[in-house]
Amino acid sequence: MLGMALVFIAFERLLCIAMAAPKALVLALLGGWVGYVIQRRPLAPGQAPAVLGALILALPMAMGSEYLSPAEPPLNVVRTAIEN
Repeated sequence: MLGMALVFIAFERLLCIAMAAPKALVLALLGGWVGYVIQRRPLAPGQAPAVLGALILALPMAMGSEYLSPAEPPLNVVRTAIEN
């Protein structure tokens, strides 16, 4: 019984990894592409701190833009009736 439980848990984890793999692959490809574009572009000698500052500020600004335009959930009206 314990052996079957361990096999089931291992199979369940395998399914979770298989479902998460496409999203992880897309994010990894996007990060690799951004890194490639950044390293491909030659920087002027004093430009590196500005690029680093822009990268550090990009994430908080993106989170702030999500706060400024919250998504309103759709309002669904549901009516029920009990009929005899």
